[in-house]
Amino acid sequence: MEASPSKSSLSLQQSTIKTSTWLPLIAKKAHLTSRTPKPKSLSAQKQLSYEESNKIGLKYYKLPEKYPQPFDTFASYKNREKQKIPLLHRDAVAGILKEIDQDIQPILKKFGIFYAALSENHPIRGKAAVTTRIPLRFYGPKSYAHHIQLRVRSPNSPNDSSRFYNKSTLLAVIFHELAHLRHMDHGKNFMLFLRDIFCYARSLKLFPKGEEHQLPSCREWEKLIFKKRGKVTDEELLGISTKNRL
Repeated sequence: MEASPSKSSLSLQQSTIKTSTWLPLIAKKAHLTSRTPKPKSLSAQKQLSYEESNKIGLKYYKLPEKYPQPFDTFASYKNREKQKIPLLHRDAVAGILKEIDQDIQPILKKFGIFYAALSENHPIRGKAAVTTRIPLRFYGPKSYAHHIQLRVRSPNSPNDSSRFYNKSTLLAVIFHELAHLRHMDHGKNFMLFLRDIFCYARSLKLFPKGEEHQLPSCREWEKLIFKKRGKVTDEELLGISTKNRL
């Protein structure tokens, strides 16, 4: 006769369930589709690379707590005089990030790309957006997560909510970052993949009508992709890229 589980074993099971969100989660398709390979154990899942996890339908890993979490915002910044300036409208910034994140979920699903967190980029320093690849050694040597930081505020007046970047600009910037999740350079494959992202976004009607890009690219082919919302052929893009550096 088998012994019933002890209280300690039950608490261990409950603890395992609570912390399971740190592990890659198998999508429903992985259970329903016989063609989809399934790892035999959690230890096998931990050793999967990013590309391998995409093939079996895994959502990728959550960032450790020491990194910015989804929709985190900056509390303050230092101006040119090194004075610490509190940042206002943080709830509004977080709300914008959440809206962008929600809007692009169908794009992530369609193209099989994932990121662990989207948070605010520094309001005055650096680029409009940056993607960081963070190694997760405790999952295995080839395990990592992507963290995207997106600037919402205008560097010229960070606390003026009326000067926050418009939605079309934020979408264009984050689409650029999403394309980098598959192609790290700005070569031909990046260009065509970015076009595909824009084209699908247009089919989802994500772009508000009449909005201009407030942070236009220095690349002519990228300007054309934005102008036509991805409705541009390979030949058109390749023709421009041969005249101008990718």
